[in-house]
Amino acid sequence: KYRAAAAVDNSSGGAGGRQEESNERQFPGCARAIIVEENNNPPSAGRGEVMVKPSPSFNRVERIAALRDYQRELLRPYYYYSGVDADVHGEDGSGDGERDGDEGRDGDEGGGEAKGKINEGAVIVIDLDLAALPPPSRVMDVANKLAAVNTNTNSNNADVDGGDVLPYDVICAAGVTAANRNDLWYYDTYATILLPDTYVHPLQRRQIKSYYEGEDPALVRSDNRNGNWTQGDIMRYLQRMGKQSKYGTVDVKSCFGGMAIYRASTWFDTSCRYGLDPTGLERYATDADGRPCEHVVYHDCLVRSAAGTGTGTG
Repeated sequence: KYRAAAAVDNSSGGAGGRQEESNERQFPGCARAIIVEENNNPPSAGRGEVMVKPSPSFNRVERIAALRDYQRELLRPYYYYSGVDADVHGEDGSGDGERDGDEGRDGDEGGGEAKGKINEGAVIVIDLDLAALPPPSRVMDVANKLAAVNTNTNSNNADVDGGDVLPYDVICAAGVTAANRNDLWYYDTYATILLPDTYVHPLQRRQIKSYYEGEDPALVRSDNRNGNWTQGDIMRYLQRMGKQSKYGTVDVKSCFGGMAIYRASTWFDTSCRYGLDPTGLERYATDADGRPCEHVVYHDCLVRSAAGTGTGTG
């Protein structure tokens, strides 16, 4: 039913960088499975120019950010079309996936690069160290509702008010941690900023050990994980707020949770990157990494740019 593909970044070590192709004869038009070892030179993209390469930095988050941006550049060509989709997938979906730009931008004759519009869809970003994932049917339901309509226009005549679409650019999982087996504890405090601007990560794990202006201390996880406001309390807060929401979501400024589903036109927007300079976001920096989480940096850019209309966790 779905045209889907996987791109895997392997940053845990191994024999070295390599690229493995998916079975394109069986799945025409799908992207390749890309396996990248962060400590080696990146493999050839095979198609198009690689704009971002893995970082030589020794900072863990900077390496992860560089790999995420590198992956975006490798996958970007598979989501763009030059005005004639048949030159990508073939009239019957049997094309070879090559975008040669023969029709030129927006289908104009005379050649040119295939730098046209985004083929609207969804991108599912997953950390592979998770113990479990949501049911595929739920994931695809959210992906379809994000992809059903463009950021600002109802291009498919979908019913926004009726729940056929989600008016967000990204939906993050409210992932849970195995640290407590008797209660649902929210996992990703590191990437989560509640609206209007409360970073839920424990204060004593931050570089700046004081609450900043506009932050709600009552919603920040206690320094003691079994203290007055635990990750279990954060999960119950999100569940309570989600039940009050029309879409079952909680609007946030940043999130991840181990899995996030993006509208493709947002995730591939060139105005934002995971590897942007985090200057100005020092209030979200942690002792462990000496800087903010890459998701915080990326989502801050989306919020400030025309690309971002909303971020939710659900």
